[in-house]
Amino acid sequence: LSLPKKVAIQKEPTKAPMAAEKTKTLPKEAPPVANQNPIDNIRELFQKAIAIHQQGNLPEAKELCNQMIALDPKSFDAYHFLGIMAVQEKQMELASKMLTIAVEINSRVPQVHNNLGVILRSLGQFEKALDCVIKAVQLNPNYAEALNNQGVLYRDLGRYPLALKSFEDALKLKPEYEDAKSNYEALLKLQADQK
Repeated sequence: LSLPKKVAIQKEPTKAPMAAEKTKTLPKEAPPVANQNPIDNIRELFQKAIAIHQQGNLPEAKELCNQMIALDPKSFDAYHFLGIMAVQEKQMELASKMLTIAVEINSRVPQVHNNLGVILRSLGQFEKALDCVIKAVQLNPNYAEALNNQGVLYRDLGRYPLALKSFEDALKLKPEYEDAKSNYEALLKLQADQK
């Protein structure tokens, strides 16, 4: 993903991968069988969307997600994946809308809150972005990437002591986390230069 430097966007660990591989396209599959369980149809569509996405075919992967939504308008996976693909296409407004819907459907997934925070930051909505990453950290206090993003947003908002604490907390969890390390050092230098 191509996002602002020094922030980390993450996918939900057991969900669709975000890196697309360029290989030959899979043949188009027939739509789900009508008498099949809708939950099974949604799962099959999601697995197909992941496979198609991995081959670099975003339009078809998006269409499969839209089919999931047609079967279940509250399909968390579909909205989350549509948001990730929108980021890949640098459609940040659309990504924000898709991830906002995903959060409304399931507010217990820290990665989605973190991702939404990164997207809102790219749109210049710093306070809303901060609220999102704070929620991600509340849901998972050991989420180093969200702590780093929290620090970045505190820094963006001029709240340097809170930013330093966030970077320190991220580094306690992941001592070799380069983004948090460089953000921490850059903020210390900025503060020294301002004295």
